[in-house]
Amino acid sequence: MGDGPDVSADVVSMMFSPDANFIAVGSIDTVIRVWGVMTGTFVARLRGHRASACSVAFTPDGKGLVPGSIHQTFRLWELNTAAAGEADAQFGECLLEFTGNGHWVHSVAI
Repeated sequence: MGDGPDVSADVVSMMFSPDANFIAVGSIDTVIRVWGVMTGTFVARLRGHRASACSVAFTPDGKGLVPGSIHQTFRLWELNTAAAGEADAQFGECLLEFTGNGHWVHSVAI
C-alpha cells in the first residue's frame, strides 16, 4: 500500500460504507481509495479500472464495492474489511467485471 493514498487526481465520487467505518473515493486516475472513518487512516487502493472511476457504491452488507467507470464497465469488489490496517493484507479483490454497456457508467446505486 505504501505510505499513503497518493491522491494525484480529482475526486469525482465518494461514499460511506453502511456501517460508516469506511469511505471509498473514486477519482479520474482510475484508482479507488479507501479510508477508515474513525481514524482517518488510509486503508487501500483498488486498482484495475482502465478509465476514471466516476461513481462508487457499497453493497448493503458493506462487504462489496461497485465502482462505475467511463471505460463502459463496472466491477464488483469483495472487501476484506477485517484486513484494514494490517500490513500487506489484501483489502479487496475484484470478483467480476461487467462489460458490454457501450456507454460510460456515470452513476452506481445499490
